[in-house]
Amino acid sequence: MAYLRHMVFAVAAALLLVHVFGAATVIKRSETSNQETEPCTGRTPCGWAIYNRTTRYIEYFMRNKCACDDEKKCLRDDEDLSIAAYVYRCKVEETQEESKS
Repeated sequence: MAYLRHMVFAVAAALLLVHVFGAATVIKRSETSNQETEPCTGRTPCGWAIYNRTTRYIEYFMRNKCACDDEKKCLRDDEDLSIAAYVYRCKVEETQEESKS
């Protein structure tokens, strides 16, 4: 009987862990060294920070296939509530002095 209780507890704990941490699974694209990365142009996102709808904590970051030019960085620009993600775009990073003016 004790064995059965332990098995039920183990299964319940496993299901809870899958439910809680299931969204944190990240599938990585394979990178090929000879493939040239296209620059992100216009308002094309360079990435998305997928967050938990309840807590709004970021669970993982998904980078786009394009990349920012050297003078720009992939920075948070917008929010897409429909996919529970912060949208990142290539932008020139403001210094603290620029943001004060």
